[in-house]
Amino acid sequence: MYFAKEHLSRLVLVGFFIVIILTIALPSYWTGDLRWSDVQEVNLSQLNRIKTTGLYIRGWQNFKVEVIYIDGSQWVYQVIARQPQQLAVLFMRTQPYYKDKPSVEWSDLEAPGGLQRDSLTRIKFTAPESDTVTARFLRARMNERTFAIVQWYAWLNGGSFHPQNWFWRDQLAQLQGKRLPWLAVSLHIPINPLSNLEQAREDAKSLATDIQMAINEHLAES
Repeated sequence: MYFAKEHLSRLVLVGFFIVIILTIALPSYWTGDLRWSDVQEVNLSQLNRIKTTGLYIRGWQNFKVEVIYIDGSQWVYQVIARQPQQLAVLFMRTQPYYKDKPSVEWSDLEAPGGLQRDSLTRIKFTAPESDTVTARFLRARMNERTFAIVQWYAWLNGGSFHPQNWFWRDQLAQLQGKRLPWLAVSLHIPINPLSNLEQAREDAKSLATDIQMAINEHLAES
């Protein structure tokens, strides 16, 4: 009986926090006025180091890391190589300011003259000691080349393609006096123009997992 009452008390407490989020935080999210986020700033220094160092991905070498501007937004452009003929490209946008929330950043990449996608689905992957990430998985052409692309918002030990999933986790982190910095990731893997997107799924899943591991390790250093 005691344990049943204790379990009920915990459920009531969790429900109370959910009510707070629904009645206070959610309206602020949609209006862009995240006043609750003003309670505590987020330290973005470790995240911003990616602009100069890139990510260190196990089994891959960094061929190029530079900051570029796409449709007025700042992105990290990183080319990685495992063999002379095996390359992949990362576009990453770090959280610019502690008040900023994810807002479908990869639409920058689909601006006129950018990505031209012809299919879109979902892909899931799980890095060690992390939550499962659900990401966008698509095939697109860019600069006359065809890519299998994986896109998601990454944070420490997790990620999702949907901005709201970050929002809920950030609000819960604030209840513990913390914040949850985010990073928009767009992984581009060159594929044969005539190949089916599903043929690239396992390779994309494997590399996306390695990238999430690298992000976890990078953010854990802060």
